[in-house]
Amino acid sequence: HGYTRVDDGSIVLSPADQATLDGMLLERLLAKRAREFAKADELRQKLRSAGVIIDDGANTYRVVPPEPPKPPQPARPTHHGYTRVDDGSVVLSPADQATLDGMLLDRVLAKRERAWERSDELRQKLREAGVSVNDGESTYSLAPPKAPKAPKPPPPTEHDYAREEADGGAAWASLPAEHRSAIDGLLLARLQAKKSRQWEAADAMRSQLNELGVYVDDGRKVYKLLGKEELSDAYTRDPADDSGVVLNATDEATLVGRLSARRQAQRSRDYAGADAIRDELRAVARQGGCSIVFDDRKHTYRFTTLAGAPGGKRSRDEEGGAAERSRLDRELADHRGGGGGGG
Repeated sequence: HGYTRVDDGSIVLSPADQATLDGMLLERLLAKRAREFAKADELRQKLRSAGVIIDDGANTYRVVPPEPPKPPQPARPTHHGYTRVDDGSVVLSPADQATLDGMLLDRVLAKRERAWERSDELRQKLREAGVSVNDGESTYSLAPPKAPKAPKPPPPTEHDYAREEADGGAAWASLPAEHRSAIDGLLLARLQAKKSRQWEAADAMRSQLNELGVYVDDGRKVYKLLGKEELSDAYTRDPADDSGVVLNATDEATLVGRLSARRQAQRSRDYAGADAIRDELRAVARQGGCSIVFDDRKHTYRFTTLAGAPGGKRSRDEEGGAAERSRLDRELADHRGGGGGGG
């Protein structure tokens, strides 16, 4: 075979063992020449297992002590080793107990094999079945399964908005049937979107209703038909306004006109003009002992009483309160007379 031994000779081979070694080295050389590489590798592995290390480049071999056998693997456990520690109020049938024991054992084996995903999957299944596992103390406990969640109420099949009519329903009756059906369908779809907290979709449907000339008042749960210009800019007083501020019809029209002008300025991107109108209205309200709050999304406004100002919780009598409200009326009237109603 042409290989030379190069170790220190501390391991002495019997003539029979030396002959066997020489035969295997020769057989491997012939396998390599015949390009039977799988057989050559198999012989090399057998030699290595017997403590013979080959160096093909130098055509040498060394005999070393064989590796000691590996210690036997621990026997596969047949029980999980976990103890139940709850009050026993949950009684399991023998079949269910066997299933539980099997899952706990499977999880122990998965952890020993470092199959963490499998272990976590089994722990989650046990938790869903009401079994809490404490690995640190090798215990488990059973809790009564949680009651199923109440089913969600079915989505509404009709909207709950009332139609507000100023003409006895003539405008609604004049609409084509498909137009009325589209409005009812959008109101219903918007209600369903709001119940499922799909706010963007609800806002988009509100815009569609606006395009159809429909104004929606979510606070009062009503809708009404308006012209597009009226719909876009019309503000109404918030029905929750309890400030006690009273405006006559003329002053209220002036206020709504200024709010409409502000809205038009916003639509035209004249934000400085819109802010100027806002500041003007707030200043007039302050002079009347109150403040004004706008909700551009709902197209509403309301008054609130300033802290420490007359109005709301007053110590003065009703006559004094009326005088303060008249002051606001005069401010709005002065503004109207001064030609300040433009945008």
